[in-house]
Amino acid sequence: MNNNYQILSELQFQEIGEWKVSSDGNSIEYAINSKSYLDIPNVLYSFVVDSDTTSFDGYIGKTSKTIKNRFQGYVKPGADQKTNIRVSEKIVQCLKKGHRYRDWE
Repeated sequence: MNNNYQILSELQFQEIGEWKVSSDGNSIEYAINSKSYLDIPNVLYSFVVDSDTTSFDGYIGKTSKTIKNRFQGYVKPGADQKTNIRVSEKIVQCLKKGHRYRDWE
C-alpha cells in the first residue's frame, strides 16, 4: 500500500473516488464511488497521486460546501480562484502522465 494511503487510513479517511481527464483532454472530471458522498458538507478531504515518482503527492482541503460543490470548483475554477486553478492544473498534469489521482475523505 502506498505510504500516503496508509497514513490516510490510519487517520480514518476513506477513499471516495478518483479524478479523470475529461474527453477533451484539457480538463478534469471526478468519479465518486457513491453518489451519497456528493451531498456531504463540512468535509476534510484529500487527493492522493498513485505514483512514487511524482513530486506532487496530493492535496488536503476542507470545505463548508458539499463535496459536489467543492469539487466542481476544481473542474471549472473561476478566474480569481488561484487555489482551484493551481490544484486543477496539478491534477491534469498527473493524469496526463498516467498517474491515478484519488479522492479521500
